[in-house]
Amino acid sequence: MNGSNLSQLCFDEEWPEVRRYLSSDAAEVEKRSNIMYRNDHGTCLHAACCHGAPCDIAEAMIVIGGKELVMKIDRYDQTILHDACFHGRSYNTIRILILVGGKDLIMAKDEGGDTALHWLCYNSNDHHDADDKIKLFLQVGDVDLLLATHNHDGKTPLEIATDQQGACNKIMKLLTVQSIYNSMRSDNNAIGIPTDNCSNSTPITRSNYKEQHNTSNSSKNTNNGQKDTSHQILQRLLKESQGQTQKIKQKYDQKCKDYSDLEKSMRELEKKSQAQGEEIISLLAEQKEKGETGNRYWKHKADHSTQPWSEHKAKIQKLENVASAPVAGIQMTKKEEVDSAFENSN
Repeated sequence: MNGSNLSQLCFDEEWPEVRRYLSSDAAEVEKRSNIMYRNDHGTCLHAACCHGAPCDIAEAMIVIGGKELVMKIDRYDQTILHDACFHGRSYNTIRILILVGGKDLIMAKDEGGDTALHWLCYNSNDHHDADDKIKLFLQVGDVDLLLATHNHDGKTPLEIATDQQGACNKIMKLLTVQSIYNSMRSDNNAIGIPTDNCSNSTPITRSNYKEQHNTSNSSKNTNNGQKDTSHQILQRLLKESQGQTQKIKQKYDQKCKDYSDLEKSMRELEKKSQAQGEEIISLLAEQKEKGETGNRYWKHKADHSTQPWSEHKAKIQKLENVASAPVAGIQMTKKEEVDSAFENSN
């Protein structure tokens, strides 16, 4: 078995074969070298996360490869945690990646400036337990820095989640209690997130994690005074968080109202514009009708003026005809006029 073969098995989703190799008697050095094998798509762990490897296989690879493995990147500068969040992998897989990689892994950015939390927010609707996964991110280090991180498009994780339907309310709720999670970090809670004092060079195995967890529980059980103080702090922070929630709700309600008023104004403006348009069309039609009426009036007047002119023209033509007639014609015309005058005198 070599690294290329193991990577191909992961791409082909031959999980029984992969599981047999990881649990075989092969030397740990060989297994580590093969798991670390890297091509353009990343390491064998990248391939396992992208193709939905069972949690026990991913966990076995992480235990063997340690932090050096989980910090490996692909050609897009994406870590395994980026891939796990993008593809909606299980809570346990994401948990053990964060457990080993710590703050360095959480804050790692790909070539687009996105952290793994950005990708979780992009695809939050593909995660059945997005709330619990986000809590893991918020417990690791500087929450304010993590949530204020902008990618190359200028987007924070919250802004990305706000654009995804159904995700905004979940993340807004988590933001209001971020301080509570930070205060619980120092107690090594049941999730088992390591603090910054944890050694980065030694892989965290299930055995030493269990030992750390038991030691933490023992320490908490023998320090009642500290528990009381922590309880008071949590009560105060919870009260502050409730106040922040109320303020956020008020701002949200006000924005909804402003949007509703704007929408109402736009509808009224649209109605006014439509009414003005109809009025203009009516005026144009009226003007056209008046124009046609005026044309008929002037045509009638022109026709009325033309008729006398035609009559006068006919008389002039008759006189011209008479003027050009021979003398006999004139005498005949004169006789006709005399006869006519004589008859009129009788």
